[in-house]
Amino acid sequence: MKKSLFSLLFVFLLILAPSVQAETAVSPDKVWTITFNTPVDLDSVKEAVKVDQFNGGWKTVKVEYGDNKKQVKVTPSNGPYEEGIYELQVGYRVKSLDGVWAQSRASKVFSVGHPEWSSDYQSMKEIKVEDLRGGEVNMHLLADQPLPEKTDSTKWSDQSFEAKFALGVQEANGLKRVVNLPILEEGMPVFYQNEDVNVDWQFRKIDDRLFVVTQMINERFTTDYYFAVVNGVVKRVQFSAAKDGLENERSRFYHQSDNTYVQRVYSELFQRDLEAKYVLDTEFATFHSQKPLTQRKIHVKARYLQDKVRNMIYSGLEKGWTYNQVEHNLDPYVTDRLKPVIKQAYQNACLDCGQKLFNKDWQFEIKSTVLENFKDRAIVQTFVPDTGETYGGIDWIELKHEEGRWKLDGVTTAYFSKDVQLDLTMKQSKEYLENLLPSRVKHLKSYHKEVKDYQGVSYTTEVHLFQDFSTYYEVDASTGIIEILTDFPTE
Repeated sequence: MKKSLFSLLFVFLLILAPSVQAETAVSPDKVWTITFNTPVDLDSVKEAVKVDQFNGGWKTVKVEYGDNKKQVKVTPSNGPYEEGIYELQVGYRVKSLDGVWAQSRASKVFSVGHPEWSSDYQSMKEIKVEDLRGGEVNMHLLADQPLPEKTDSTKWSDQSFEAKFALGVQEANGLKRVVNLPILEEGMPVFYQNEDVNVDWQFRKIDDRLFVVTQMINERFTTDYYFAVVNGVVKRVQFSAAKDGLENERSRFYHQSDNTYVQRVYSELFQRDLEAKYVLDTEFATFHSQKPLTQRKIHVKARYLQDKVRNMIYSGLEKGWTYNQVEHNLDPYVTDRLKPVIKQAYQNACLDCGQKLFNKDWQFEIKSTVLENFKDRAIVQTFVPDTGETYGGIDWIELKHEEGRWKLDGVTTAYFSKDVQLDLTMKQSKEYLENLLPSRVKHLKSYHKEVKDYQGVSYTTEVHLFQDFSTYYEVDASTGIIEILTDFPTE
C-alpha cells in the first residue's frame, strides 16, 4: 500500500512542476491552491512550501487546508505581494497521512502586477518583445513626467528630458509592473526630444528578442545598454568582453542571423567599416564575442611576431647584410603588404644613432580593444607609453592568417596629442602604475592640469595622484606618463 501511495505522490509532483513554462501574471492578493491526489500531512506541507521573491528574499506565507485534506491554500501572511517575480516552491518533504514521503519537488514562477502603473509613472513608448523562454510581453519606457513635444532642432543635445525613468512590463492579461532602469552607476539616464535624438530612437528594438536603451556620449558615439526578457524577468544582456554598456557608433549594432549580432564601426584610419560579431547565449542572456582567437592569444601573437621581426632586423644590421639578405627570413612572420615598410626602415637604419626599430612596449593588459577578429585577420588597438627615447601613442596592430600561419600585417601609430588621448580611468591608472612598482599604491585624488603634446600644443588633461609610502606619482590620463614626486603636489 505504501509503495502505491508513494508512486501516486511522485507522479503528481512531476506533473505539478511548471517552472519551465512562462510565468503566470497574478494580482497582489493571489491565493494559490495546491491539490494533491492523496490526503497530506499539513505540518509537512508547511515545511515544504516556500515563496521566493527573486532578488528579494523569502515571502512569508500562510499554508492551510482548503476544502479537504488533499488541498492546501497558500496566502501572503504579512501583506499582499509587491510587484515583481516570485517562485512558489514545494520541497521534497511532503508526507501523506499514511506516512509516505515524496522524493521529488515542484515549483511555479509567477509575476505580480497592478491594473495601472505605480508611482505616478506613465508610458513614453511601448514595444513588444519575445520572452527568451517563450511568449511575448509589452515593454514600456516609463517616466514620472509627461513626454515633451519633439522640437525641430537637429542638434542632438537640444530638449533634454529630465524625469525619473523606469522600465514597465505589461503582461498578456493587462497587469503591469515597474522595473528599475539599472543602466548608470551614477545619476539618471538622459533622454532627448529633438529631430536627431529622441525617445523613439533611444528606446528601440534590435530584433524581436532584444531592445536597447541608448545614452549619448557625443554627436557620433553612444553607450548602448541591451535588455532581454527571460521567464518574465527583465535582464541586462552582458557582454563577455565588456564590463558595462557597449560603446558604439549610432545605429551600428544589428541582428545578422539566428543568434549572431554585428557591431560595425567606421574607422577613419582604415577607411572602412570594422566589424565585431557576437553570439547571443539565450540561456544566460550573455553576448560572447565570435572570434577564432581570444584577446590573450592575439596579444601573445603580436608580441611574438614583433620580437621575431625586431631580432632579424638587428641581427642583419649587425652583420652588415643588405635587406635582400634579410627579406627571406621575414617571410614566415611578415605579409608582403608590410615588407616595403620594413625595407625602408631597414635601409634608413642607423645603429649608432640609437634608433629603436620595432621596439614597442605594448600595454595590452591596461587598455586595449580588439577591433576585428575573424578567421583570417585581426586588428587590436593598444597603447605605447612615453619613454625617455620615444613618444608614446596609440598603436593599431594588424595580424593576417595566410599560408597556414598568423603574420604581422601592419603597425600604425598615432602619437599622443591634444586630439589623440588614452582617457585612462583612475582604476586603469592604478593598475598600470602597480604593474611597474613592487608594491600597491593608494589613490589620493584626481585633478586637471595643463600639459603640452609632442608638437608643443597645450591642452588640459586629468591627472590621477597616487602614493607609495613617501613617494607620490602623477599619472597623466591622456598619455600614461608617470611623474615621480617627493612632495605632495599643490594644484
